[in-house]
Amino acid sequence: MDELKPEWIVVKIEGFDLLTYARAMMESSIDVLTNDDFLVASALIITDENIHGIYVSYDGQDEKEQVYGEVVKYARRVKAIAIVTVNDSYVGEPDDVEDYYPGKLKEIGSKEAIMITISGPGIKSKVLRVMYERVKGRIRFGQVEEEDGITIGLLHDWADNIKSVN
Repeated sequence: MDELKPEWIVVKIEGFDLLTYARAMMESSIDVLTNDDFLVASALIITDENIHGIYVSYDGQDEKEQVYGEVVKYARRVKAIAIVTVNDSYVGEPDDVEDYYPGKLKEIGSKEAIMITISGPGIKSKVLRVMYERVKGRIRFGQVEEEDGITIGLLHDWADNIKSVN
C-alpha cells in the first residue's frame, strides 16, 4: 500500500471545538446521504493547526483494517490530536456477532446508520450515530445519539478507552 496522503488540508478556524465540528459533520453527512443516496467514508485528521481530509475505501474486512491502520500511522506522523471518522454502516444486535462474516448485517436486514467517531490520545472518545431507513425511495432519519467512552476498534491503539465499536 502506498503512503497515505490527504485529499485536502485546511487551517482550523479560531475557536475550533472538536465536538461542534463532529456535530456539523453529522449534519453535512445527513445532507449528503439525502441528496446523493450514498456517503463516502472519510477520516479527518485534526492537528493543532489543520484538518487533513482522507477519503477511505476498501474491499473487505482485511483491507478495511489495513486502511484504518494507515490512517493511524498518518495521524501519528503529523502529530494529530484527534481522528474523526465518518462512515455509513449497518448496525447489528449483540447476538449478530456470533458467526459473523463480512456482509452479514446487510444480508440479515440490519438497520443502517451514519456513524461519526471522535478519538485521540488524552481525550474521551465519542460516537455520534443516527439510524435511518429507506422508505419508498426516501431516507427517514432518527434522532442523533451520542455516546462517550467508546474504543474505536478499527483505529487499533490510537486511543485507550472502554467499549468497542467497529
